[in-house]
Amino acid sequence: MPLQQQNLYSKFLDIEIPKKLIYLWFAGALLRLITINLASFAPELVPDFVYYRLPTAECILSEGWLYCDCRYNHTPFYPYLASFMLWMAGDVPFLQIFLIHLPLALGDALVPIVIFLLFRSVTNEKLAFMCSAIYALNPIALIEVAISHWDGFTLLFLMLGLLAMERSQPFNVGIFTGLGFLLKQFPLGLFPVLLLKTRSVKSTFRMGVAATLVILTILLPFLLSCPTTFFENLLNHPLWRGDASEKVGIGTIKNVFDHIGMPYPKIIWGVLFVSLVGIPSIKANKVNYVYYAGILMVTLAFFTYVTHRQLLVWCMPFIILITIEKKAYIPFILLFAGYVIRIIKPDWYFGLIHLGVGVWYYLALYQGMAGKTPQKTSISNDLT
Repeated sequence: MPLQQQNLYSKFLDIEIPKKLIYLWFAGALLRLITINLASFAPELVPDFVYYRLPTAECILSEGWLYCDCRYNHTPFYPYLASFMLWMAGDVPFLQIFLIHLPLALGDALVPIVIFLLFRSVTNEKLAFMCSAIYALNPIALIEVAISHWDGFTLLFLMLGLLAMERSQPFNVGIFTGLGFLLKQFPLGLFPVLLLKTRSVKSTFRMGVAATLVILTILLPFLLSCPTTFFENLLNHPLWRGDASEKVGIGTIKNVFDHIGMPYPKIIWGVLFVSLVGIPSIKANKVNYVYYAGILMVTLAFFTYVTHRQLLVWCMPFIILITIEKKAYIPFILLFAGYVIRIIKPDWYFGLIHLGVGVWYYLALYQGMAGKTPQKTSISNDLT
């Protein structure tokens, strides 16, 4: 039966969606709702919940003020959401675990829907279907949700920002950027994407105004109450400091540089990182901006001086896209092998597999981006 005859019309999304994809979305959501209970049965496997999520939420509920009274090295969206969920759960441990993790599970479960909507517009429905289905069931996202990481929740706002960009809504791009920033900082990458897609200072300014309003609305109380400890807390994150132990750092630039005795490692890395971001920026345009966004996320996830394995979630939609386009399944398998290596932490040189996969996907996305240029006869649909 043809694909179009197996579709259901969604009034909310105003499109037809393949029935099979809807089933896969529900399956992915159900799997996430199951995995978020891991801390109930094996809390030793979820140290971030035991030592950070729950204590921070408890501190806020005890009338503590984040950054002033409660130490925390991320932006404040999730801890306040978690404290609200903890209040709703009362003194029931199972409900505490389930509800604190519920927003990050639902947020990540919505990512495949946005992937379908975005990739359907910039590629084709068949490719969008495959990308959405694979993300819905991919084990890396499921594992990271289970162990209390909200990178997928943050990714939702990045993808919503790209979708708003595709629909010529710069103010909405700014809103999603601001909301994403309040979880983690990587959605700020939408700024150069929009600027180079539109070549419009006006559009970028509108985005910046919206993002700034969202961010300052939430951060201003902390900046006024305890500015010193606010910055001390945020800048104390190991990724900002460029710190990682030997085991945690496996598969990072820092780990490799340490073992080969690279002189002036942070200077060498800085030049490399700026080049990796700057070179593709020259070719970014209104046609290939999704690939450019993918390059930025791959660069952040693989080639920041110190990375954590959950950063892979940031670039997963773009990795899936280029994997399917190029039918390059061996790198995709090696991606999961590198992820497992970062979990089991063997000798440092095994981490080269992870970095090598990052190099391949960077080059593949760059090639994909370079192959898409605006047609002279096309009508511009840039943001205004």
